[in-house]
Amino acid sequence: MQLRPVSGHSMQPGCAIFSPPNLRLTPSVEKCQFVSVNGGVTVRGLRFRSRRTKALHTPISAHPGAAAPSKVDIDMPYKLRDSDKHFYSSTGFVKLKDVFDGDTLSHYAPAMSLEVRQADKTPRQLDPDYQQAFTQVQNLRKQNDMVAKFVMGQKLARIAAELLGVEGVRVYADQALYKEPHGGYTPWHCDAFYWPLASDKALTAWIPLQATPEEMGPMQFAAGSHSHDLGRHLEIGRESHKLIDANVQQSGLEVVSEPYQFGEVSFHSSLNFHKANGNETDRPREVFTIMFMDKDMTLAEPLNDYQHMDRDAYFPNLLPGQLCDTEHNPIVWSSGK
Repeated sequence: MQLRPVSGHSMQPGCAIFSPPNLRLTPSVEKCQFVSVNGGVTVRGLRFRSRRTKALHTPISAHPGAAAPSKVDIDMPYKLRDSDKHFYSSTGFVKLKDVFDGDTLSHYAPAMSLEVRQADKTPRQLDPDYQQAFTQVQNLRKQNDMVAKFVMGQKLARIAAELLGVEGVRVYADQALYKEPHGGYTPWHCDAFYWPLASDKALTAWIPLQATPEEMGPMQFAAGSHSHDLGRHLEIGRESHKLIDANVQQSGLEVVSEPYQFGEVSFHSSLNFHKANGNETDRPREVFTIMFMDKDMTLAEPLNDYQHMDRDAYFPNLLPGQLCDTEHNPIVWSSGK
């Protein structure tokens, strides 16, 4: 994929920063946007420099046609308790244990890592000032049939619909988030800043592809922050991190930071403020995410450049108030099926 830089934009959690194979990427402070010139996925984020590292995975079973082990399960209903739903509604997030077993994650993870490695071969600018290594690749499902099958699995989508209290959900986007060994922190932010959606009936499923101890930088949530405006107008960055962190402390909200077991998945509201510490280990922190929205979601008038970009990428030709029903946003699960 050939990319061209466009100045004037900074990193955001819904961005797609494609990493070359066997490269460690370190972003510079210079703001920019990368846009695909051969169609397909929009790419945006910080400029990166490249540094050779070992491959993230051996692509065993990564081919879309690879046979699935008999125990692989992405469709069976998860027994969501009333207490889980109440916890989500009151805090804006919930962590659920044993959503997937090892066979399932081990089957799909290599396909995700393969796409991360192969997504782009364009070198980025060298800048020593900002030593955070963080690789983001968006909409892997459009490039890999196996990833597409995982995204369209019924299990996560049904959980999302039940947590949101809606009849069904669509895909907003999917994204790989690979924090390199000794990569830096992820600043406070809320996802709604980037999404041109008419309601908060949207969330992210955060799926670690390995057990994620504290030293690897698991997600941290400000419990109940979805009900407080701690800086919803702020894009992700160093300065906004300081402002939101001060607001979190002043609000008295509890910051929940816990390790993730292998197979554990968290779900957080588009309005929940969250962050992550750096990865202090010698292994990549590999995470796959799926953003779901109410199947009856309508498009809102974009409020910033990021929302304009997402509208153009995911909802082409739609007008504010129209149903978010395009080829990019299929319904994954509905109680009416």
